[in-house]
Amino acid sequence: MRKVLLAGFFLGALFVYFKNTTAPSRWVVWSFKNISKAFQIDAGREVIRPEALAMSKIASTRSDKFYRLFGELKTSQYISYPAREYLYPIRISEEASLVFVKQGESPLAGCKLLKREGEVNLYECAQSN
Repeated sequence: MRKVLLAGFFLGALFVYFKNTTAPSRWVVWSFKNISKAFQIDAGREVIRPEALAMSKIASTRSDKFYRLFGELKTSQYISYPAREYLYPIRISEEASLVFVKQGESPLAGCKLLKREGEVNLYECAQSN
């Protein structure tokens, strides 16, 4: 019995020591409150590019599954790759008639503006440009 009490006291003292002196900031990260946040709906949205969030919001209102990126949305790997990952199962295809264009870029010739969201516009084009 004394060994169990002594072991419990030792482990408790060790726990208090590590929690208070070695890395207090790490314990905040591993608290139950913070870990449970990872399982909430839309957890982690603050690290997703705003362009990808806007494209997702536009695509969620439509039943189409194929879209195309144009201009900076296509050429910038910091936008195109996260957008492809975040939009899944929606596919990015060069043959799609629906085109995402960043606001401020010149619109495609022969395309009709369908929707705006944040910094992204959605156009419908008759043929692939």
